[in-house]
Amino acid sequence: YTGYKPGYKYSKSERYAFEETLSTKVENHDLLLGFSHEWFESTPMTMDLPSPSLSQTIYYATTTGISNIEAPIFNIQWTNKALYLQDQIALSENLQLSLAGRYDQNSEYGSTFNPRFALIHSTEEMTHKLIYSQAYLAPSNYQKYKMYGNPLVSNGDGTYTTPRFRVANPDLKPEKSKNIEYDMDWFLTQNDQLSFSMYYSTIKDIISNEEFLPEKANFIPNTTIIETVGAANSTKAVLYGGDIGYQGHSYFAGYDVSYWANYSYIDGKIKYTYDYTIPYSSKHVFKGGGTLRYGDWRFSPSLRWVSPIQSAPYDNGIVATVNGHLITNIFSSYDVDKRTKISLKVDNLFDEHYYGVRYNSSSKYQSPQDTRMFTIAFTMSI
Repeated sequence: YTGYKPGYKYSKSERYAFEETLSTKVENHDLLLGFSHEWFESTPMTMDLPSPSLSQTIYYATTTGISNIEAPIFNIQWTNKALYLQDQIALSENLQLSLAGRYDQNSEYGSTFNPRFALIHSTEEMTHKLIYSQAYLAPSNYQKYKMYGNPLVSNGDGTYTTPRFRVANPDLKPEKSKNIEYDMDWFLTQNDQLSFSMYYSTIKDIISNEEFLPEKANFIPNTTIIETVGAANSTKAVLYGGDIGYQGHSYFAGYDVSYWANYSYIDGKIKYTYDYTIPYSSKHVFKGGGTLRYGDWRFSPSLRWVSPIQSAPYDNGIVATVNGHLITNIFSSYDVDKRTKISLKVDNLFDEHYYGVRYNSSSKYQSPQDTRMFTIAFTMSI
């Protein structure tokens, strides 16, 4: 945004914290009590500066030069006090109950309480966990205060117009979530483990980085912004999914073989002015691989299959998707001695031409990924 001229940005952040934790055991209760007090001061990233110093005034740029309208430099100070408690209760030899909670008092966002409960049953062969938790995530300085846009166009009477500008929104609220999760680990044998998990989450006040904010069309003094955008708490979501995985290990005739596989599934809905499925993620992902060790040699193939990925943009009225892909990688190495190793790594062995998804609201939503790549390394420890 500097017209190919030198430009500079400035940001600064300081944090001071005090925290104390106490723990004790009372009969079948493992208790943990903690308190923290944090102080923050921050200057979020500025607009473009004409020189590498903050001791100056920033003015909005115009199509013909610099306006006489001063741009803001924000300086934010806030505190956060927190009190948290956890009680790990042994109900029996194999059954535990965990009760925990955290209370936060934030000078910017007020107070919030987030509990966490877990019921755990374990034996030598199998462990089950049922967990419920709540959480919140405060907006970042980038989301609240980042500003950029088109140069101002003079109207000839001391006022300006600009086609599009992203403005600051200090009124953002934290995102809040509620989650329930089940986990299982099963040791089939001493060398074979099966794991399984599933979850369901709801999230509200999700922050979108560029929402239309017509109420801030006069954010810049003496200026009309035709298309005003900025971060806003505009959506909520429901997410659910799970994964299943296997790990194994075998020994025979001097060979040491380990192998693994994992499948994951995720789905859900974004609740906006219209509902749509989760963007930028694949519903189905499968990963697998193994490692063969024999003497000083090591050979490790792996593969990753990803189903089609939905993008956020629309393509002729239809939600755009990027095709899935199957990628195979290989790593091999030889230990010359205790300090020296030679290795060969081949990424994308079969030279698959595939695309990822760009986080972009334009039609250019596909991002080409690396084709076949060879890496040869010689490593020596001194």
